[in-house]
Amino acid sequence: MTTQNASAISLDELANTLKSYAGPAHPRRLPVRHRRRPWRIAWAAAALVLAFVGAAYAAGFNPFPGIAAANHPATSTDTLPASLTAHIAEFSSGMERYGHGRLLPDTARFITQLPSGMRFYTIATSAGGLCLATVRSSGGSGLECGGSLSKSRPITIASERPNRATPPVSYGLAMDGVTAVSFKAHGHQTTVPVKDNVWAYEGQNGALRSVTVHWRNGSMQTLIDGR
Repeated sequence: MTTQNASAISLDELANTLKSYAGPAHPRRLPVRHRRRPWRIAWAAAALVLAFVGAAYAAGFNPFPGIAAANHPATSTDTLPASLTAHIAEFSSGMERYGHGRLLPDTARFITQLPSGMRFYTIATSAGGLCLATVRSSGGSGLECGGSLSKSRPITIASERPNRATPPVSYGLAMDGVTAVSFKAHGHQTTVPVKDNVWAYEGQNGALRSVTVHWRNGSMQTLIDGR
């Protein structure tokens, strides 16, 4: 993914940003004779994407390669909570505007839950990427998106702190074969295990610039600024 060392964006903050767009009041329009065709093409493309995703799942295709915890048939547990679905359309529009495709909520898969109650979901995008969605027990939500995981970029790194009363949480996805990540926290080397393709550490302050990835075969890989 391309969001290493970035804080997950609050969906409420994103909604407010989109609503405050200060572009021209009357954007330039195409002549009437050209207006229908692009819309028909756009709707056809969207329908093809959704049809492909549905057919791919039926054929056993996994849109989350390297993330075993997300590779399962959809159940009621995978249903996204209202705090996320309420902003899916707005967030998708923002992503598409920057060429990152749209969110495909039907692909959502629940992967794990922390003892604190924080839940993690993966969501595929129409551009072949994936998103990691977080839902806190208090009801707040976050979302980070990027490309698929790979051997050269086997984890994602994000952090969030909803309020001053809540400790910051650093977390991310980890591809199959990664057993732990380690980094310095409060001046001490800390190792965090990976469970269900997710690592999470409560209490980390600031961005994690250097993170070491521990593989099942005993090898290690150090990432600087997520690379």
